[in-house]
Amino acid sequence: MNTDQLILVTGATGHIGRHLVRELHGRAQVRALVREPETANLPEHVELVRGDLTDPDSVARAAKGADAVFLLWPLMSTDGLDAVVAALADVPQLVYLSSEGIRDVDDQGDPITNSHSFIEDHLEQHRTQWTFLRPVGFASNALGWAQDVATHDSVRHAFPDLARPLIHEADIAAVAARTLTENGHAGQRYVLTGPQHLTNTEQAHAIGTARGGPVSFETISPDRERRQMLDAGWPDTVIDPVLAAYERMQRTPEPVTDTVEELTGSPARSFVRWAHEHARDFGGDPLDVHSVASTYVAMCRAGDFSGAIDHFFPDDHVRVEDGLEIVGNSAVHERSQDFGAEVDIHSVDIQGPYVGGDRFAVRFSLDTTSRATGARRRTTKLSLYTVGNGRITREEVYYDAPEPQ
Repeated sequence: MNTDQLILVTGATGHIGRHLVRELHGRAQVRALVREPETANLPEHVELVRGDLTDPDSVARAAKGADAVFLLWPLMSTDGLDAVVAALADVPQLVYLSSEGIRDVDDQGDPITNSHSFIEDHLEQHRTQWTFLRPVGFASNALGWAQDVATHDSVRHAFPDLARPLIHEADIAAVAARTLTENGHAGQRYVLTGPQHLTNTEQAHAIGTARGGPVSFETISPDRERRQMLDAGWPDTVIDPVLAAYERMQRTPEPVTDTVEELTGSPARSFVRWAHEHARDFGGDPLDVHSVASTYVAMCRAGDFSGAIDHFFPDDHVRVEDGLEIVGNSAVHERSQDFGAEVDIHSVDIQGPYVGGDRFAVRFSLDTTSRATGARRRTTKLSLYTVGNGRITREEVYYDAPEPQ
């Protein structure tokens, strides 16, 4: 990993971009092209350049000296694409956020999908180094139901049985960070999905569970679905092709791939987890300490330690260990990665949670072997967590480490 590498991120203030900026911290220098630097609300380590993709001169300024660029094309039209690609010509590697749906482009795909296909073709013709990320539908698209859920406790959709392996935006960012900072990804087309198919009805149920109250599903007619999409601001030219795509996907579901795990080493995050993370967007209350404790421990028992950190630790989380304060998710992840590089972990026994007030404790018993010395030991780690507003704001770590066997 070359931490001197400079990565240019477009779309840095969006759902994927914010996760990507966090993923890149500590791996590379980050520069973001943003319309309004004053309101971007990005971390201090990110260099901000004012501009957007409709202004090729600003793209050229942002691209100067960059080693790689993450390109997200948010426009319905591909007008101006030539100038943007030319402005990025000197950037050695380009990772483009495309769509899995381009497999249907020969079947008269919707205008958005056709745009992705056109851009991929253009990049192949005009660049020697490119990587295409082709995700399925984003879990964050469910936020379009937020108002109905918050006000009516229901989801209204014309396709109750449409099952999709929706992908968590953080997983797209995790893959993007790898492809931007590692060798060996040029010329690849990666299809990215969540871990399983869930129908729209099952998604509504997951949202209800996450927010602490039932969410019903109301099946509506395609005409009413069309009116809802118009009211939500969908362009009229897009709606009918999208509804047709829903019908095709209901007959022939999208594939489920293991690409996220193959590239990042961690399984793709579930829609259930996404729903818990966004419960408040659907009118839910923050999880109480008992719910946080039980869910956190369940994720750890499942081996998803990294996911538990991402899910419950806010960016200002404080971990106190060996008399030192570690602040932020990136630092906690780095500490965990360092530990994993030093020892082979044979097993982890987890006891707890033990809950009291706004805190809970968990006892971890680790059987490890030092990679440097070959010494095997059992280590007991007691973690005391403080919960606030549904998140773990502080962790105090204590060890009992007997002599090696």
